[in-house]
Amino acid sequence: MSRGLQEEVVKGNEVQRHWLSLNFDIAWAGVKDGVGWSDGHEQERVRQEQERQERERQERIRQERERQEREEKRQRQEWLRHEQELMRQEEERIRPEQERNNQEMLETAEGRQKLAEEPTSGGKALSVVDPEWLQQWLQENDLEAAFGGAKDDVLAEAMLALATKSKKTGVWNAQKDPALFSLLKKQVNPDMWNDTVTRKRGLGPRVCAGLWANGNYDQICELIELGVDTTLAANTEGVKAGSGIYSGFVQPIQHLIQGSLRDIAQLKTAESAEWEEERKTKAEGAQKIFQTLGDKAVTLTEWSAVEGSGMIEEFKKHPGTIWGFESIRTPYVQAAHETPQGVQPLRMMELWEAVEPSLDRDTYLKLLDKPEATIKDLVDDAVETIKGLMDTKEKFAEVKRDKDKFIANFERDATAFLTEFAAQMPKGTFIRSSRDTAGQSHQRSGDPSPIRVSEVTGIHWEKFMTGFACKAGLWSAKNENKPVYYCLDGIKMEDVTDYKKVKNKAIQAFLDAGGTKSDTMPHQEVITLVEVREILKNWHELKDSKGNDLVKIFEKGEILQGEKLEQWVKDGRANMADSNEEAGRTPAPPRDAFAKELHAIDPELFAKLQEGPEGDQDARDIVRKSNYLIKVAKTRPEIVLKYILSKCKVLIQYGLIPKELPVAAAHVVWANETDFMDKRVQLLLLIKECNQNFHEPLQAALVRLPLFRRGEQI
Repeated sequence: MSRGLQEEVVKGNEVQRHWLSLNFDIAWAGVKDGVGWSDGHEQERVRQEQERQERERQERIRQERERQEREEKRQRQEWLRHEQELMRQEEERIRPEQERNNQEMLETAEGRQKLAEEPTSGGKALSVVDPEWLQQWLQENDLEAAFGGAKDDVLAEAMLALATKSKKTGVWNAQKDPALFSLLKKQVNPDMWNDTVTRKRGLGPRVCAGLWANGNYDQICELIELGVDTTLAANTEGVKAGSGIYSGFVQPIQHLIQGSLRDIAQLKTAESAEWEEERKTKAEGAQKIFQTLGDKAVTLTEWSAVEGSGMIEEFKKHPGTIWGFESIRTPYVQAAHETPQGVQPLRMMELWEAVEPSLDRDTYLKLLDKPEATIKDLVDDAVETIKGLMDTKEKFAEVKRDKDKFIANFERDATAFLTEFAAQMPKGTFIRSSRDTAGQSHQRSGDPSPIRVSEVTGIHWEKFMTGFACKAGLWSAKNENKPVYYCLDGIKMEDVTDYKKVKNKAIQAFLDAGGTKSDTMPHQEVITLVEVREILKNWHELKDSKGNDLVKIFEKGEILQGEKLEQWVKDGRANMADSNEEAGRTPAPPRDAFAKELHAIDPELFAKLQEGPEGDQDARDIVRKSNYLIKVAKTRPEIVLKYILSKCKVLIQYGLIPKELPVAAAHVVWANETDFMDKRVQLLLLIKECNQNFHEPLQAALVRLPLFRRGEQI
């Protein structure tokens, strides 16, 4: 605490003591004179004066804190500029020697061979040469001959090395590197830039994201003019954080620039005069990229168009949540938050403080077993957390004008979401620890954390749970009768409809590489594609209380309606069904991965599995469906019959549930008074024929629940 701040606090304490003393004196004087506090005039005057002085003191403390924070920030920036200048000078000093060494290696067959054998080193060497020397060298030499089959790898690494050079530290040489970039970009195969080759490098999005992070906007414009597809994303290969990375993917540059759309509109205004230089430069860079994109842009390119869009106008009349790719929906979220109706959570990430803890396995199980108490604890903890984040987190920037209203709406929406999440099919049990035949948790070498069942089957457990939660968010919106505004900008519908093919291919590659024993990453769900598939699959069920479409699909700010919407739904559903059929069942790991759990269900079950991949798939599905069925019977008994009919074919196939049971259960539900007890006895006998793990849960769900409800009706 600064000296000035300390003095204010001490002064405030003295003021409080003074007014307490004055209150006592006035009160005592009134008692002596036989006058009580009934008129209250003097007491009210004193109270108001005290409150005024307290407000002034708090305001002085706030101003002093802000001044102190500004000074600390100024000092940090000054120190950073000093360090960057030292680095720049050092880079300037060593660059000539680096260029000579790299050029000497490129001039000899031995040197080129070494660079080809180590493409990362080769690319870095190629990214630090004199561009004039390189242009002359290329006139006399051919990169294909120089590097052989490693040419593409060396060039890719060279472009990545150039893209990640920082202007601030001088690693990016303003005199040489722009020319070097322009020279090398043309040497790269166009198909490599756009990932139309067999090996997917994600070169375009990776290079663009690096250039964006380091403020090299002119080079992004060069790539656009070269024909690089700026709508492509790239997998991060397990990297969770970094510039341009969101939810496990390097974002397309067209996504990244959306966050600057409002700032572009504010350039050259009084407000922008207060911005830091980096923010201003980034807005100017985004503006330049938008101008270069022209009609290649898949989004709106003007802030005023977002504010005046049909989607925002509809939101004002019927507030709801806004969905789509995170960066692309950002301008719509910002514009909606600025409306009087927008002081509420508009996307899942604004509920994340309550949602994220529920994705943990132990907390999820508590949510299933004791939903009301767990939901209250999660929401209460989240409210306390966001109270401390409202002034600092960017996602709360537009709503902190009315913190109390936002927090009240947060409590409402978080409670509604968690209630629906707990009521969903209990797929979260899929992230339990997997076990070997000895009953021990599977583990990776050198990693003490258990391997989840989902990972054994080739699906990254964190993304699996996030996708599961987002789908639950759609049904929570239905329960709350709250519109879902879904932005299609940047979404390629073939990616949506063919998603199962891509997912199956990724899972198979993971399993072929050794599964959890390899360094290959399990399949990471693309949350946006998962959401759109859920919408298409359940389009006719996702209706509001009046039977209207709950989900409002919009492109470039305008909501799809009439024939255009009908065609979108029809084509999406048909293409997805055809593609799913072509994709077939999802690949599964060898059945040995489930041996322990299969034995727990039935010691003879393993031997009954059919031969080949189908038997492996059956083993996975038996373990998964058995666990789900037990949880569903305990947490959502009213849908158990529907679940058995729609999802448990494999359990019936292997005799774990008699094929006659679903019909018998339906007869109990619809039986008249005369037949009810007989039908109930028949069902009980069939339940006794089920696998013993299902006896108690199915009796509770299929026999006791109907009996209880019949008693209620009587």
